[in-house]
This record gives sequence, structure tokens and C-alpha cells, in this order.
Amino acid sequence: MQHSSDQTSSYLQLQFDAQMKERRNAQGASISGAYPEPKDYQLEYLNTDTDTDTDTDMHSLVTSIAKNKKGKVLLFGPPGCGKTAFAHHLAKTSDRPLMVKRASDIISMGLGETETNLRNMFDEASRDDAILLLDEADSFLQDRRHAERSWELTQVNELLTQMENFNGVFVCATNFMEHLDQAAMRRFSFKLKFDYLKPDQSELLFNNTLKKLGGAQPTILV
Repeated sequence: MQHSSDQTSSYLQLQFDAQMKERRNAQGASISGAYPEPKDYQLEYLNTDTDTDTDTDMHSLVTSIAKNKKGKVLLFGPPGCGKTAFAHHLAKTSDRPLMVKRASDIISMGLGETETNLRNMFDEASRDDAILLLDEADSFLQDRRHAERSWELTQVNELLTQMENFNGVFVCATNFMEHLDQAAMRRFSFKLKFDYLKPDQSELLFNNTLKKLGGAQPTILV
């Protein structure tokens, strides 16, 4: 369980990151905030699990979301396991743009500005008919039972309200599943756990990448 002091420290760090980003923008610095779109993406390279009672595989899930053009999906697990890449793949399959927002894009020092930024985020996604990915979602969906400050409540409440009213595809990504508010958890249609590749997946990915690069297949000595 994350203590309130840890939550405050994390929040202050995000505020600092947001301020530094605004300063670099004002100075005309070039900032690349976009995640690169993965090439040759294959769902077979994902080690995922779902807490639903269905046997829906990842291909069927992607097809269903692309067809219905709506849904709320939570992606959780360690960093580097393909959460953001999956959101790119989902957008490409749906033939729609992907709008990515980080916590540092949303959090502001001004009173009520963070809540306004959250509303604007959903409005922008609706206007652009984009799939919305909120990275570091745990920054806004902390368990309200441990909140000690008013902004810790209002930001969660605002995000939950916007989620309810959003008719598109909303994807949240987090490395800290255990920190999320239980009411928020119930609002996601799908909760997908991403984990590190299994040994056979790592071997397959290595061999396929080596083949594409023109390398010889490794010889296994016994």
C-alpha cells in the first residue's frame, strides 16, 4: 500500500516535470512527447492475462473494440512489456489516431487547472475521434480512502466523471495496479495484465528479428 507521504512526493515530482516542460516550451526547445509507433507489431509477442471470465483472446478483443469504437481498457504491469505499443496497435487496427497524454501533460499548479485539463483531454479526443491513452493513470486514480487533501479527491472524481461521459475508446496504462481506486476499477470493461515475455516468446522474437536482419540462425550446442 502506498502511504500518503509517498503519494505527495510523487505528485510533487509530476508537478515539477510539468513546470519544466512548460519552461522548455516557452524557451522554444524541441520536445518529442510522442511515443514511437512500433513496427512489425504482433500480438503473439505479448504475455498478457485478463481478469474477465471469458476466453477472449487478444485478437478478438482488438477486433471487438475496433468494430464497436468504444470501450474502457486498463493496461497494467511492469514497464517495457508493451502497454503503449498495444495502444498504438489498437488505434491502427481501428483506423483512428491515437492521442497520448502523460501525467505531466495534465497536472498543473493552479487551483482547478488539473481538472480543467482532464476535461479538455476528453473533449479533444472526442473532436478528433481519437483513441485516448492516459499513461501514468495511477497519478489520477489513487485510492480515495487514503486521500488527505481536497485535490486528491477532486481529480479522481473529475476523471471518473469524464470516463462515464466519454463514448469513445479510453485506455489507461499504469505500472502500479495496487494503488488504484476501487470505484475506478469497476469502470473498465477490460483489465489486461502485461508481463515480461515467456522464454519461448523471447526465443521466437529473437530468431525472427535475426532473420529479418539477414543473420544466420543460431546453432544450439548440446
